[in-house]
Amino acid sequence: MEIIKTKLLPPRLKPGMVVREICANPSEPIRNKKAVLITAPAGYGKTTIMLQLLHQYKQPFVWYQLDTYDNDPAVFLQYITAGFQQYLPQFGKEAVTIINQGDFPNNLRLVLGVFINSLVQSKEKFILVLDDYQVISEPVIHRFIQEFLERLPENTQLFIASRTTLPLSLSRLTAVGEISIIDSNELRFNRDEIKEYLASCRQDPDDSLIDYIESNTNGWPVALGLTKAFMVVSQTNTLSLGTEEIYTYLAGEVLAYQSEAIREFLIATSVLDELTPEYCDLLLERSDSTEILRYLEKQQLFLTVLEGKTSTYRYHHLFREFLRSRLGNKRPDLMRRAGLIACESGEFDRAIANFILAGLDVEAIATIEEAAKPSLQQGRWLTVSRWLDSLSSKIIAANSWLSLYQAQVELYRNRFGEVEKWAEIALTLFKKNGDQAGLAESRLIQARILRHRGKYRESLKLLEAAETYLAKMGLRVDLPLEKSILLYFTGRHKEAESLLLETLKRAEQFGDGDMIANLLEGLGNIYYIQGDYQKALGIYKKGIQVSPERILPGYYAQDFIALIHLDWGEVEPALEYAKRNVTIRENLGMKEALPSAYMHLAFLYVDNGEVELAEDYYRRAYELNRENQGDSFYLTINLIFWARSLALLHRFSEARLKVEEALRVAGQEPSLALANCLTVAGIVLLLIGDLPKAEEMLRQGTAVMEQIGFRKGICFAYEFSAALYFTTNKMELAGEYAHKALESAARLNDLQVFITFYETLKPILKYGLVNGVEVSFINRVLSRLGPTAAELLTELADHPDPEARRRAIVPLAELGEGTGREILRRLAKDPAVQVAELARSVSLRMGFSGVKDEEQRDLPALLRINGLGPLQILLGGQDITAINWRTEKARDLLIYLAHFKEPVSKERIIEDLWPDQEEQILSYNLHSTVYRLRKVLEKYKPGETLLLGGSRYQVKADFYETDWQRFEGLCSALSADSFDLLKKINLLEEALSLYRGDYLEELDYQWLLPYRQRYKNLYLQTGVNLARLYIEAKEFQKAINLVDRLMETDSFLEEAHVLALTAYIGMGDRVGAIRYYQKIAELFQLELGLSPPAEAVELYQKVVGS
Repeated sequence: MEIIKTKLLPPRLKPGMVVREICANPSEPIRNKKAVLITAPAGYGKTTIMLQLLHQYKQPFVWYQLDTYDNDPAVFLQYITAGFQQYLPQFGKEAVTIINQGDFPNNLRLVLGVFINSLVQSKEKFILVLDDYQVISEPVIHRFIQEFLERLPENTQLFIASRTTLPLSLSRLTAVGEISIIDSNELRFNRDEIKEYLASCRQDPDDSLIDYIESNTNGWPVALGLTKAFMVVSQTNTLSLGTEEIYTYLAGEVLAYQSEAIREFLIATSVLDELTPEYCDLLLERSDSTEILRYLEKQQLFLTVLEGKTSTYRYHHLFREFLRSRLGNKRPDLMRRAGLIACESGEFDRAIANFILAGLDVEAIATIEEAAKPSLQQGRWLTVSRWLDSLSSKIIAANSWLSLYQAQVELYRNRFGEVEKWAEIALTLFKKNGDQAGLAESRLIQARILRHRGKYRESLKLLEAAETYLAKMGLRVDLPLEKSILLYFTGRHKEAESLLLETLKRAEQFGDGDMIANLLEGLGNIYYIQGDYQKALGIYKKGIQVSPERILPGYYAQDFIALIHLDWGEVEPALEYAKRNVTIRENLGMKEALPSAYMHLAFLYVDNGEVELAEDYYRRAYELNRENQGDSFYLTINLIFWARSLALLHRFSEARLKVEEALRVAGQEPSLALANCLTVAGIVLLLIGDLPKAEEMLRQGTAVMEQIGFRKGICFAYEFSAALYFTTNKMELAGEYAHKALESAARLNDLQVFITFYETLKPILKYGLVNGVEVSFINRVLSRLGPTAAELLTELADHPDPEARRRAIVPLAELGEGTGREILRRLAKDPAVQVAELARSVSLRMGFSGVKDEEQRDLPALLRINGLGPLQILLGGQDITAINWRTEKARDLLIYLAHFKEPVSKERIIEDLWPDQEEQILSYNLHSTVYRLRKVLEKYKPGETLLLGGSRYQVKADFYETDWQRFEGLCSALSADSFDLLKKINLLEEALSLYRGDYLEELDYQWLLPYRQRYKNLYLQTGVNLARLYIEAKEFQKAINLVDRLMETDSFLEEAHVLALTAYIGMGDRVGAIRYYQKIAELFQLELGLSPPAEAVELYQKVVGS
């Protein structure tokens, strides 16, 4: 966008002006306020007051002269950015990128954060001046200014002048004395000021004249300006504040005193917003405008010189409107000329406004056709919308490109009915005119409409018809992104992945960060659908790194990230993530993104056991979808999972109705929506007890899921099919699907479904432990279940198969003292040697009392691996971390096997440690790595320590120990009823001392991501638990210090902030509590746009109230 620099130049403060008392002797310290807000009708000297204050302050300022064109938020924000860049060249560069993306109303909070951070980082003090704010009517801008005002840093002050009351919420800021409001009463000239003003142009004005001026003008500055300019006021004159009287006065006392040539010049040039000699010469086809403007400046004839540009002027707005009222039949031609001059200068806003005012539709249409496309690409769709709104629907409908632009504007408004209407009109006209470029663009819009309606194959067909032509127009991201969505919605994941990877290669050659970030986000979404969560998170992270504003450009990825952490069993972090997403989108008014955010938050509430709350969010998502003719995909998903929620509440009739509605919306076309719908419908019917219908739905759902390739959905289908077959006693099928379900869930690390639906899926866990299927994964599930799993583990401890009993030992140990200890004590005497030995070994390591091993002493393991932070491997007391392993893969294989504890198949090892290598060399790589690892271990301990059986590898259990296993055991101390407060504190302190950093931080494998996150969350939660124990023990300073440590890992840990406040209050440190609250309030607002946690707010209010 071209910045008109004169809009950022202040008027020149004329010499000899009376210094207003409000500036010379302010009644309050205005300089210390956050803002000075001046509201008064026209002619009250608002601009002069601001100029005098700026002259008094003598500090850098940004002047922004507003007009109606600034109602486009993109324009508004770019001018503010350009203004500050006069002093801070790097100011807001990330903001410009966000603005140009086009979805700026939904990203204003991000722009605000960029602005505030840029100002905070500067040591300079600044004043931002917004003059003539009354021309702003756009609510998005008002919201931005409101939040900007709330969060102004100490080094920045805001001046706003407006003819009307500001549409801002000012009560709180006024109450605490942070703003100064100046109204018309304070701007009126008092008697002393009138005397001084008249004295500047008449010697010793007598009291009668001062009385007359004061009573007739009521101190109105513009009337005094007229008096001074022409010295014609006498006691017979009557001055009025009405426009008609002012115009009459100006006609009789201003124009009448000018020559005919000057009068014609004044009237003709009134069509220009700003006057330069060049513009005036072009408009009037003359060459003496420089001399005339200098003459008018000397005459002080309501002509303002713009600061810094001695040859750029602006008429006083009242004088300009008066002059325009006298244009007569010359108006159309002069407006047309002014419009053409603006076009030549690239000032399309002014050009179009002039053409419209002149009634020149042909010129206006031609200019809009030329200017709309680049404006839309820059994200200025509100500007284009305003241009189109100035034309009648009939005119737009007669023009192919205007109809297309109208459709694109409606896309931004999320009004798909209107999009469809205008796109169809455009398509018809393009066909009639044979315009191939237009046909391709309109087909792209129609393809989006069809996808929105759930007609994926039709959409893809239409898109491919347009693709050949659009591809010739250069590299663009909208086309491959739209096509990739259609491909993965219809199960063609590999094609979608290849398309985006190919486009990404080309985009990287251009080095366009925005384009690359868009493509990476799309690629991450595909990996999520494919079930490759680690790769998806890695790609999302890369997208954030290359994005100029360090965020992902879309918003659905945020929902996927929350779901990934949910599947990994990290419910609390996922829930907080989803809550923040909802709050941010609500604050920004992102209606089109809210249904997805509400729906995903509802998912999380269900898994957190808050099913009633989940239903409320499903309902909100449904109503918004219907209200805005939302995307059929999200409507289908919302309906079917809402049905699942109702079934969990035993509202079976309502659940059936939602299933039926979801199936109607999903249609019959094989797609991701239909696959989800059929599968979850089967789950709902299983919960209801309609087993035959459930089996049919699950069978169909499984088939479509496998066709589409949605791995999470396939896993779901296998899990509940197995549960169904266990229920109906079809044991062969139950075993087949249980095996598939466990393998799929282990690959995804999908723990949470077994926790949410434990009673339904418990037979699958039992099957896995009895048959040795994905035991390590099942142990992680049982660890999360805690005491809930005691009944299942007790049953397995009595199982006739000794291997089943042995597999129950590790999860039994994690139950801690009580049930776990008692069963392990019994298993330590088990007739099966391998069971008894493992039970004794685990019991000794866990420190359980009452379990003795007469034959073994409690010696440390020969191999110790420390992975919570910098890696350390100790073998026989010797540090072998940095020895010559021949290849680091040997070291990594040792860590990998120690991590999983249970035997791991060679296929899984290859997939996790060599994810990107060619298939023909993978087996060789594994065998050579195993050989090298054995050679290293044999140097220190001869004999078999690396075991192989049934194509599965394992490190011998009693050969090694790890800090992460010890860490987990210590963290569970809180659940041990037999420990007193001091014992629990000591154990948790030891646990936190073990966590020295991210889990295996030096290794870069995607399989590690969920575990790395899990241990980080466990560290944070254990820290919160320990802080709570400190407070219980009245060790308040320890609690505060611990929270400070936790903040280094997660600044937004709400529980920790509440505990820190509680500790300050417990110490009686009221000032400390207030300061801490103010610190976190600023943190949450600046970084997230959110308020502090409700509990923290409540504590703060109590402190302040006391």
